[in-house]
Amino acid sequence: MQASLATRTAEDVPALEEELRSLFRLLRRWQHRSAEVGLELDQHTYTMLSAVREHGPLRIQELATALGLDASTVSRHVTALERCGLLTRVPDPDDGRARRIILTATGAATWSRDRDARRDLVRRMLARWPLDDRRRLTSLLTQLNGELTGLLSEELDPPSAPAPEKDVLNR
Repeated sequence: MQASLATRTAEDVPALEEELRSLFRLLRRWQHRSAEVGLELDQHTYTMLSAVREHGPLRIQELATALGLDASTVSRHVTALERCGLLTRVPDPDDGRARRIILTATGAATWSRDRDARRDLVRRMLARWPLDDRRRLTSLLTQLNGELTGLLSEELDPPSAPAPEKDVLNR
């Protein structure tokens, strides 16, 4: 008798959870050694600069939404990054009272160096992997990220229950 999909999945979960936990622990260790591997930016700063670079000039609330963070947290971080010369606020062309966040030239250059260092580290980690395995890993991580995004979206905006059907006879 063949085990159900749910049973087979449940059997795989402990080993997968252990490997994910190990991966996250190693990534944290990597972050703590960031200067040793050529990184100038911590993960939070790199992620914030990436969002600004990817999405263009953003208001604080838009950046907070893109990062899944509270606007007050993002505002504090942006202020700190402004002091470091990585970000700046410019007038919003759509609303003279509002400001948008953009990368400075220093921020863009620092982000680029970090991106290159991060990619170099990934290249070194996977240098002995066959191309098909690297592509399969990328595909599986893309799938995993999509599933996780879907679960988070459901948590934030759960599907509504279908509206009860009206009884045609009782109008």
